[in-house]
Amino acid sequence: MAAAIAIFAALIGAACGSFVGALTWRMHRKMDWVKSRSICEHCKHQLAVCDLIPILSWLMLRGKCRYCRKPIGWLTLILEISVAAAFVSSYLFWPLGEIIVGHNLDWGQLALFGIWLVIVVLMSALFVYDARWRLLPNKLLWPLVGVATVLSVFSNIFIEQLELIDFLTQIGLAMLPVAGIYGLLYLISRGKWIGFGDVKFGLVVGLLVNWLGAVLVLAGANLIGTLAMLPLLIKRKLTINSKIPFGPFLILATFLIFLFLPNLTNLVEKYFLY
Repeated sequence: MAAAIAIFAALIGAACGSFVGALTWRMHRKMDWVKSRSICEHCKHQLAVCDLIPILSWLMLRGKCRYCRKPIGWLTLILEISVAAAFVSSYLFWPLGEIIVGHNLDWGQLALFGIWLVIVVLMSALFVYDARWRLLPNKLLWPLVGVATVLSVFSNIFIEQLELIDFLTQIGLAMLPVAGIYGLLYLISRGKWIGFGDVKFGLVVGLLVNWLGAVLVLAGANLIGTLAMLPLLIKRKLTINSKIPFGPFLILATFLIFLFLPNLTNLVEKYFLY
């Protein structure tokens, strides 16, 4: 059963990766993302169903449009594979409890897992949008905050059975490292050092992880950003004053810390608190 769920998660993830690509492209062009049909960016030809099979269509067409033969681009393939990998990783390293107990599904955990996958899709869309157009749009951010709130309430109040006051205190403390610090930097610099979208994403971080997780997200995002930008700085393709989107680093760090927070907490307690 575990292998079947992992395979199913990969297939659904690849399809969601394709959806993310279409969603962000249509949002950027202010198109109706529900009713609009997928078209080639070059020749504007409406794509057929056989052109939209995740991963396989790109491979069969060798990364080119069936109608005008112009390159589709690697982003489509990378996005479908990445979201598929994110779905499978989420299943393999699910941190909130056992989805399969014995030979039976835990429907409560499965519901939480399904909510988390919606969060992964929204974070993937924000990742792509910010990386391409340097913006974390509210049309994606606020739904993400809403879904993250649902996951937080169900996991902490109904599963962990926290009292309401304890739950609200935990959320408040968890929002301080990212939303608090970035909010302060935003005010001091008047938006020159950090975008307000990053501040609002800090709300998501606070809903998904505890205060220690939020600190790790903050540290992890800056580490990932430094490692990603350092080669470009060395090659002088970027300068210290270059504006780069920070949202993708925050999103990637949040995804990783959410999945591995129990293990990281054990490490912190073992080597730093005792």
